[in-house]
Amino acid sequence: MAAGEDIVRDYIAGGWHMFLDNPLTGVGTGNFQNQLVTNYKDLIPYWGFDVSLSHTSVITIAAENGLLGLFALGFAIVRIAWTVARTYFATSDRFTRLFTGWLGVALLAIFLESQSEGRLLDEPYLYLILAILAAVELGAAAVSRATAIEPSSQPAVKAGASRSNPVPVPALTRNSELGTQD
Repeated sequence: MAAGEDIVRDYIAGGWHMFLDNPLTGVGTGNFQNQLVTNYKDLIPYWGFDVSLSHTSVITIAAENGLLGLFALGFAIVRIAWTVARTYFATSDRFTRLFTGWLGVALLAIFLESQSEGRLLDEPYLYLILAILAAVELGAAAVSRATAIEPSSQPAVKAGASRSNPVPVPALTRNSELGTQD
């Protein structure tokens, strides 16, 4: 194994020990390097003191923020995945679906890449892609609300009437759906 791989393994071990020693709240946001070179210096070689991250974002979050940070990370991942899936299936527009799918793939790639670099929350493209996803989600929601209120182009048929001789039913408007007069 190369020396670089050994030191990354040592950083991850240091982060894991920080998490085990402080499981609920961790050592504090941004304190990974300070804690590693002071309280956990026996886990790394003398030439590895210039560390800033564990090179694995999940370990860094666990070490710095404990179970609360891992819970917040898990919640964010589930919420973002749910938003991508809901936005994808909320529209029948092929371009919006393609764009939403690529946003989901980009977010997944950023998360996976952060496992080797350790800078998930410092990644500027993460916030850019989340902003674009929010805009696409709001656009898809506005389109689905607008099409839900518009009356259909085909006349509705009352019970007992046939398609060949339909009896028109007045289309619902927003006020009639709420039970008020137009």
